[in-house]
Amino acid sequence: MTQSFRYLTGNVVPVPAGSVVPPFQMPWCFGCGPDNEHGLHIEVRPDGDKVVTEYEFARRFEGGPGIVHGGIVAAFYDDIMGSVLIAHQAVGVTANLNVNYRRPHPVEVPIRAEAWLAEKAGRKLIVEAAGFLDDQVLAEAKGVFVIVEGRVDPDDPSLTERQKATIRAFSTGQVYP
Repeated sequence: MTQSFRYLTGNVVPVPAGSVVPPFQMPWCFGCGPDNEHGLHIEVRPDGDKVVTEYEFARRFEGGPGIVHGGIVAAFYDDIMGSVLIAHQAVGVTANLNVNYRRPHPVEVPIRAEAWLAEKAGRKLIVEAAGFLDDQVLAEAKGVFVIVEGRVDPDDPSLTERQKATIRAFSTGQVYP
């Protein structure tokens, strides 16, 4: 979808050849994890140099009548932008997140969202995302992510065995067990 944005650059850094974008980042993740019973259960897929999703917010995420709570919308964009890091073979955390809400996100109506890497500077990645309902822009999001690969201890006693195994897979370059 070609779109001019009000708050985004629209610059797209190509995804490295051979990158894989799994359907979720971590099994317990609130945004995409299949093991989180209260989560959003977002599933992304690669589309050229972007990641995309078609998503329908459940009524349980309603804030105002018929519209999604703004905090849930922010979590949604944070999560799909995090998938961009995986596409670019990086592991990182959100340092800054900005969402410009242009229109309310409706509950129980399918929307399309896409995210892409706009700029990379050392360990800092600038990621952009946008959500659409038909030809209307619902939101434009921009995040600053910082690469943390190798900085999470897979032997941390507060982690479950499954979490430790997943983190070890990141450190060996396998991304997911």
